[in-house]
Amino acid sequence: AAGFVSSDRKTMLATPNIADWNGVNLDAELSALIGLPVVIENDANAAAWGEAKFGAGRNQNHMMMLTVGTGIGGGIVLNGELFRGAFGIAAEFGHLRVVPDGHLCGCGARGCFEQYGSGNALMRHAREAIAASPGTIGWIFTLAMATGAGFIIFDMVRRIRKVRYRDEIARELAEEQAAKAKKN
Repeated sequence: AAGFVSSDRKTMLATPNIADWNGVNLDAELSALIGLPVVIENDANAAAWGEAKFGAGRNQNHMMMLTVGTGIGGGIVLNGELFRGAFGIAAEFGHLRVVPDGHLCGCGARGCFEQYGSGNALMRHAREAIAASPGTIGWIFTLAMATGAGFIIFDMVRRIRKVRYRDEIARELAEEQAAKAKKN
């Protein structure tokens, strides 16, 4: 599940991008619903573990994975074991504070990386740019909707560079977000 999972892997401690899941004991609820044992794991940890066992990290003792989508997450494998840290949230890279007094994050903190480098952040910045200059970059909104849930910074930069119609505001927006991601 996307969010902070308790160290005993039973309860969602906080879910910045999913409403009404904070404090939910998913283990108990799902076990009761399906009648089978359940293990709850953070989505990025599960992705990292899958890569470590079956993908790009196979045959490696150590690896780290960064996930970028609705939010920013990550997973760490050390000595062939998934590393969760003391509180089960070791690789929550999206909640590293990178901008003092920055945008309010769903986790309650301000300035989290996720507020500047995730798909949701990029969509917010695009909407702000469209609102500021509605006639010139409306095509960004169309481009975003064509990709489903949004798009990642690097995908946006790639797409904008490919677009023949080079809207100056759109290009600046993409380059600004890519620079923030590189810097932070």
